[in-house]
Amino acid sequence: MDALKEVQLMAEFKKLILDQLHAIFGPKYRQGVTFAVTTSCVEERAGQDTNFHAQAIVYTQANSSREWELLRESGGFKSISSAMGALLGDLQVEMTKITRPMQYGDIYDGKGYVL
Repeated sequence: MDALKEVQLMAEFKKLILDQLHAIFGPKYRQGVTFAVTTSCVEERAGQDTNFHAQAIVYTQANSSREWELLRESGGFKSISSAMGALLGDLQVEMTKITRPMQYGDIYDGKGYVL
């Protein structure tokens, strides 16, 4: 995949991941915190491929990046987009666990759903 397509795919994954983070974790944090998606890599060593990771984090102080909490991570992939895709998949599974027992009109409060 060429670099431009990779960047476009990463941007799309980021939007989808942020939607999941807001739905799953938003109720657990005070208003004004910021959710983010970061990426990292372990450098190549002789005979090994670069190992890419994607992280879901939340800046825990409103309107500040002074501290953050790691919410989820996926890693061990040969591309950043693959790591982000795996992170999205993990969050989708988590969202299904939350919504499966719910019915229309139920409200999720971060601990469980409220009838």
